[in-house]
Amino acid sequence: MADLFTADGVLDRGNGAVQGKEKIRQALEQRRPDAIVRHISSNVIVDVRKPDQASATSVMTLYRVFGSNEPGQALELPEMVADYHDEFRRMSEGWRIGSRQSVIALRRDP
Repeated sequence: MADLFTADGVLDRGNGAVQGKEKIRQALEQRRPDAIVRHISSNVIVDVRKPDQASATSVMTLYRVFGSNEPGQALELPEMVADYHDEFRRMSEGWRIGSRQSVIALRRDP
């Protein structure tokens, strides 16, 4: 996922922002290896403001199960629903995320 960001990209998952592709990669590598995680995105609205700049909003529903990463684990309810606010820039290698901010709308109690 880190490769989808610009070199100076910012990822804010609601628990503090991380800036730079390598710091984003390091943050993502801290996730638990015994998990199955799915982010389901919907209601995606993209606004191309300039030929090389765009923004988007979407709704993300998070499903996550810990304890095993084997397929077929039992699932209760979604863990969270959040809004993504994205900024994109067209780079020589294609469109990349300049920033992604997650704003939690609903969450399941721990």
